[in-house]
Amino acid sequence: MLFRRGRKFLKAAYRPNKIEGTFAKLGRPMKFEIADEIQKCAIYCTKELDCLVDDTQRVCPLCPVAKCIDGRTHYIKCLGNNNCHYRTPIYRLYYKCTCPVRMEIYNKYHV
Repeated sequence: MLFRRGRKFLKAAYRPNKIEGTFAKLGRPMKFEIADEIQKCAIYCTKELDCLVDDTQRVCPLCPVAKCIDGRTHYIKCLGNNNCHYRTPIYRLYYKCTCPVRMEIYNKYHV
C-alpha cells in the first residue's frame, strides 16, 4: 500500500507514525539521523538534544508541528517544555520553533 506525501510515495512500512513521533519501520521506532553541523548549531538546547534519541529513552515528547511554511518557518503545538530557548509564543499553545535540529527532523522525516 502506498501513501502520498507531496510528490513522493511512501510504502506502508515507512509511513510516519504521528502518535509516537518517529517513523515506525515494521512496528519498531527509529532513531533520527541528523548531520553533526546541524547538531552543533543547537547550542542553547536545554534538553541536550533529547529529540534525537529513541522513543523509549526520550524524556520529553516531541512537540508536533502544526504548520510548516517553505521548510523554514515551523509552528509547533508545545507539549509542556517551558524552558525551551528556541520557541517564540504565537497564540495560546502554538509557538514558532527556531530549533535547527527540530526543523531538520521535520524537513527530513516529516514528523
